[in-house]
Amino acid sequence: MFDFGKNAFPGMPRGPISTRMELDFGEFRLRLGIESTLTKQQRRAIALAVIRELAPLWHIRKSVIRHEDDAYRDVPHYMVRPTSMAQAPSFHTARDRYGMRIRLARQARGLTQACAAALLKMNVAHLSQVERAKHIPRLDLRERIKDLLQVELESRPDPKSKVQNVASTREAQLASASKDVPGNPG
Repeated sequence: MFDFGKNAFPGMPRGPISTRMELDFGEFRLRLGIESTLTKQQRRAIALAVIRELAPLWHIRKSVIRHEDDAYRDVPHYMVRPTSMAQAPSFHTARDRYGMRIRLARQARGLTQACAAALLKMNVAHLSQVERAKHIPRLDLRERIKDLLQVELESRPDPKSKVQNVASTREAQLASASKDVPGNPG
């Protein structure tokens, strides 16, 4: 698959680094850790995905994510950056998984969204929407993503997603519109 722990500086060895998260459910607290050579952004994305999956099962009152390689790791809890679920990725559909794999592959190569968008010849806002699973890119753009990041859209369709043929939808709209025209025998 991907070597997400690839070091940005090849000459320097890098061992596992941990990210800890603490979830407060009211009646109990859950502490989890991620130890990996992944970057801080990648470990945060995984932690947010775990929180997103647990949130429907139990009411999470508060969550804190701390990174071992963070300069502010010894900061008191009340000063820690709040966890926003808007940033949390989802893995329920092929579109969600595709966007997350693009983001992880981009981060593994040390590319910013602006740099990756320039290499892919696309708008930064559009790349952001693809990574957040708001859009599925056109076929030519998917090919460029595959060439640059080695990420493909899954071939199996999602049972929840609806794929419509734009041409047949347009023909149906025109046919119904022509029937509404007075004096048209159609």
